[in-house]
Amino acid sequence: MGSANQMIEFISQNISWIKDGFTTIFALTGTILAILTYRRARHSILQPIRNEVIKKQSSLLTDLLKTCQPGSEFDRNLDYFNLVRVNVYLHLKEFGFLFKDQKKTIDFISEAVSGWTPVGNSIVLKDVEVVGTFQKNPTCLKMINLMENTSMPRQ
Repeated sequence: MGSANQMIEFISQNISWIKDGFTTIFALTGTILAILTYRRARHSILQPIRNEVIKKQSSLLTDLLKTCQPGSEFDRNLDYFNLVRVNVYLHLKEFGFLFKDQKKTIDFISEAVSGWTPVGNSIVLKDVEVVGTFQKNPTCLKMINLMENTSMPRQ
């Protein structure tokens, strides 16, 4: 009977340590089970989600490739000739060339340009305000008209 009393006495004096020990063991067991469950779920439950994402991305890329391949409607609707022509006119104007029909050419450029795409370290980027591509009346055209009406020294 004495050893039972000693055991009860020991437990009552150290109950907080015993409780903390069992709490730690329970938390470690729960953590290990959660990690093992996640590792298994990653291969079983999450795999179909990943497969669906890959299928959706593949479908979108296939549609994009069909749209952009040579001979497609998108390709036929691009006006490559005028695209090159406007860019050549802009560069010639930037280098100070004067056109035979200056006003008509500048009006054509103003109507044809719908936005700027800054590329590289160009001096043009210092002279214009970069605006969105789909803006109807870009403010960068004001800069073209300003440059046309003033005699700015070329560098």
